Amino acid sequence: MLLIVLLAVAAVVVFESLRLGVNLWQARNLAADSRPFERRLPEAARRLLVVGDSTAVGTGAGSPQDSVAGRLAARFPGLAVVNMARDGARMVDVVDQLEAAPRRPYDAVLIQAGGNDILGFTPLPRLRGDALKAMERADPGGLRGDDEHRRRG
Repeated sequence: MLLIVLLAVAAVVVFESLRLGVNLWQARNLAADSRPFERRLPEAARRLLVVGDSTAVGTGAGSPQDSVAGRLAARFPGLAVVNMARDGARMVDVVDQLEAAPRRPYDAVLIQAGGNDILGFTPLPRLRGDALKAMERADPGGLRGDDEHRRRG
């Protein structure tokens, strides 16, 4: 009886390992094919900056227009969308994305991140600190690139 139980457990482990491998392969393909939604409008009425991980890129959405950024743009036709998000990004990467964003005033900053930190077991104090840095850097005055923010940061 013990042999049957061990064989059953081994079969389940093999099956779940194969399933995990297939899921990872599919996720890699989704990430390779995903493109963040952007809409550049030089004379835009409003500007939105999107930063974060695959949720901000829209990985897994049917098209970039089906992502959160794409849906916001559809709802607000005069909205320019700059999307700096990258698949696999962690909260610490969001600060770099904000630093790399074009220097201009934004009316809103959408941060979609944290899932990779959870999956990667980022220690909670570090995640909290990275999130606070990102929120501070997302200050619209800082995104304008003014010197006052640089003196504070």
